[in-house]
Amino acid sequence: QQGDLNEFEACFQFACPKFLSPSPPPTTAPAEDYIKEATKHQTSVFMDEVKQQINLPTIRSYLKLYTTLPLSKLAMFMSKAGTQEELEKSKSLLRTDLLCFKHKMKNVVWTKGTSGLEGSFQSGSEIDFYMDHDMIHIADTKVANCYGDFFIRKILKFEDLNRKLHAIKI
Repeated sequence: QQGDLNEFEACFQFACPKFLSPSPPPTTAPAEDYIKEATKHQTSVFMDEVKQQINLPTIRSYLKLYTTLPLSKLAMFMSKAGTQEELEKSKSLLRTDLLCFKHKMKNVVWTKGTSGLEGSFQSGSEIDFYMDHDMIHIADTKVANCYGDFFIRKILKFEDLNRKLHAIKI
């Protein structure tokens, strides 16, 4: 599931707009260095964001499988830790990744008003979780489709149509 970081960087550099620096170049610097400086900066910002989010799809897939999950078990799944020290380090990194997951899945959803920025924060993920010490409690927030209601409405509509057809005199 994880992609190559060099590929992310190459795709960004190919598809990104040409960035301009807001400050004039120093008089002693070559022009070529100055031209690429803004693009290099934006690429580094993009790559920092990619590095923060690279583990989120894997974490999401594990969280979808469980309703409660010990942090140590998820840390073992996510890392190749062999010793206890590596596992503890992996657990602390996993806590950071879980907070990142929680933060990145919150979006401002417009409710009313003139500005598109007015609204409330809502989760963009179908999974919600909270941590109680070293235990992760997971709740699936995706609303299941109500197939029963759909079929009952269709049956009632069919019966009404059938009654109307029988009422027609030929």
